[in-house]
Amino acid sequence: MKFKTITARILFSFSGIIILIAGFMIYNYVMNNKVEDKSQELIHTQLEMVLASQKVASSITVRSAATTNYITTGDLTYLDIFKEYSEIADEQNKYLNKLDPASADERQAVSEQAVNWREKFKKMFLMCMMQEMIS
Repeated sequence: MKFKTITARILFSFSGIIILIAGFMIYNYVMNNKVEDKSQELIHTQLEMVLASQKVASSITVRSAATTNYITTGDLTYLDIFKEYSEIADEQNKYLNKLDPASADERQAVSEQAVNWREKFKKMFLMCMMQEMIS
């Protein structure tokens, strides 16, 4: 392009700079929206996982206390508490597997250990009941 005056050259250059700045602004706006959407999705998923994990941890504590109290007192209500919180833990583990399938294998191993622990508890319970019957 051939410009006849310096004013035309300045206006053309200024217009080019304005167009570049407008393009960068639009690009930044679109990218910020994408980052915001991903952040919200991540926060939602992670928050759900933290809450479910907290419920699992809480159920472990309650089940442990119920086991100790049952062994100490022999009161059968602690067995009901143990069963109730075992079901809660199973439900939360299923929910966690749905939220994060990539870690499902690790949680499955922990769940299997929990089932083994419950079986040992049942055996211990039966032994205690048999001792009470003998005594």
